[in-house]
Amino acid sequence: MKGIFNYFENGIKYLLIIFLMNVTISTAQETPLVLSNKCAKGISSFTKVSGIDFRFPDKDLGFVLAGWLNTPSKIECKGNFINSFCDFFLNKEMSRPSENEVAILLYDFKLHEKAEEMKNTSSLKLAMRVFKKVESSRFEEIFAIDTLYRISSSIDLTKKLLKSVSDHLCEVAVELKKCEQLRAENRPSYTFNELQILDSLEKMKIPIYVADKYKKGIYRDFNQFKNNSPDTTTVFRDSVHLEKIRIMVWNEEKERNVELDNKTVYAIYDGTFYTKQRTWGFMK
Repeated sequence: MKGIFNYFENGIKYLLIIFLMNVTISTAQETPLVLSNKCAKGISSFTKVSGIDFRFPDKDLGFVLAGWLNTPSKIECKGNFINSFCDFFLNKEMSRPSENEVAILLYDFKLHEKAEEMKNTSSLKLAMRVFKKVESSRFEEIFAIDTLYRISSSIDLTKKLLKSVSDHLCEVAVELKKCEQLRAENRPSYTFNELQILDSLEKMKIPIYVADKYKKGIYRDFNQFKNNSPDTTTVFRDSVHLEKIRIMVWNEEKERNVELDNKTVYAIYDGTFYTKQRTWGFMK
């Protein structure tokens, strides 16, 4: 009889554990993100902030690990996120005789939390550019940031991570304030409509994107590649080991072809080949 009672007792405990797990999982599907711009009110002088969301391919905000099971929980922001993000840098209490307007181009904003053996690690990826309205319907770039903020701890990081978002944006607001009056001669300016297709417009100014023909040679760095101006050293594809990118260059001292160190260049092009492993012969 005692064995039967133990059986039922263990069964009830098991069902209770399953119930608690289901409650934890069902209540941890979404975690709200609230941006608190208390600091920005004393920093920002912008009376109008417009946003353009360039996040691609998805526009989710990432996830954190919730509960004692570290269940992945999707980050959600009430309402339109890009509007909430822009409102962070908006000073609604400041009255100015004329409008002080900026446009924010948001390229990346994502939270991530990962459970490791002895601690949890979390991060916030932020990439944005800010353009200030300098004359009628024209905007000039005054600020840009592309960074990764990291936090690690042996205790629950979720609350700390969510709070850190506003703290980091306050840091950005401080740096943005320093650049508010930045002006330079010959700086390109754009209409707001042009800002919405800015990537396409800027690519049209890069020689490699508009070149009818790529020049043969070794591209030592990104600038050489961008400007379609490689070192014109003759390059040869290793015809024996076709599964690898092995490029041979002529060495005057040895009077023979020697293999090029892949780590010393950005890209190579011999006018004939492509590689599936690294598109267009990229070496890094």
